[in-house]
Amino acid sequence: MYCNRINPSDIVSTSLKKLVPTRWNSCLTMLKSIIGNKIVINDLLGQDQFESPHLFLRKQECDAIVNLINFLHPFKIQTDLMQGELYPTLSFVCPAVQQLMLCCQPDNAPLVSSFQTTHQDYGLSILKSNVKKALQRRFPVHQSGNSKGLPINEFYRLATSFDIRFKSNKAFYTNVDEFIEGINEFSNSIGTSFFVDERLDESVLVDPPETVTLEVPSSTIVTPSESESSSKKPKFSRAFAGVVTTLPSLKTNSEKQLRDDIAKYLALPNPSIKDLDEIQLGNWWFRNRDVYPVLAKVAKRLISIVATSAPSERVFSTGGNIVTQKRSRLTSTNVDMYIFLAANSRFVNPTDM
Repeated sequence: MYCNRINPSDIVSTSLKKLVPTRWNSCLTMLKSIIGNKIVINDLLGQDQFESPHLFLRKQECDAIVNLINFLHPFKIQTDLMQGELYPTLSFVCPAVQQLMLCCQPDNAPLVSSFQTTHQDYGLSILKSNVKKALQRRFPVHQSGNSKGLPINEFYRLATSFDIRFKSNKAFYTNVDEFIEGINEFSNSIGTSFFVDERLDESVLVDPPETVTLEVPSSTIVTPSESESSSKKPKFSRAFAGVVTTLPSLKTNSEKQLRDDIAKYLALPNPSIKDLDEIQLGNWWFRNRDVYPVLAKVAKRLISIVATSAPSERVFSTGGNIVTQKRSRLTSTNVDMYIFLAANSRFVNPTDM
């Protein structure tokens, strides 16, 4: 035997995990399982049937793995937040990238290999540098001017500005004009105007009921006065839609309301540490929809956009578990209903079924 028999207390309940390239944070999970089972691993490698003491995890190697775990852990925190499906996630993108960029800052040691710098430290520094460059390519920022350091993609910045928890973040809009400019860009991209009177807009968009012409006997023909009184009067909004919807007063009033909403919103104080953990963004805008009527309409459209494809990938995974080889004859309608039930089962109380 190359090592002493381990104590039962040294055996952990978790098993070794394997790296899965298609699963987020699987490398971190694998490294944690190695450190957690290092005593068991060394004992196993030291047994007679293996005779592989040269594969023992040495202290320097364990320290390097621990340093790598510490570096990767913030990535897990941010990806876990952004892949959620029960809360808005688009506002997390800018602050998450900023947080990860801080983790990629080089240590005090120079990025050169020397006798004072171990190979493990040098390798970690190179990894940080490469990850930082990858983040900069994926989420580019302005390099000069007043917007230096801010994301080029204004949608990310606009979404962050609709999250009151990030009011102190540098990506948060600080004045009304740039806020409106971001909203206009978002409005143009989705082809929706937030400056049309909502009541008038709904009446214009709703088509009138179809009129069915029936042949009636001559004996049942009514007089013109009776026909006019019994027929349905055309909708005023539809009759004059071409001229009413373009009245400048409606747009001016909506824009003025939006400016007032943004001014009040920007005047809010920064949330406290307690508020950061308690505020639920969707509920916050729902409660304040009467305080910021126009701004809340924009928030509803914007923050409903998910930041990652993880929620939709879960739906595909659920579908794969339902449509198996033994259930390949399920119709598409039934598959849709099964997936819907599986996705929303968490909201159903079993006692009510």
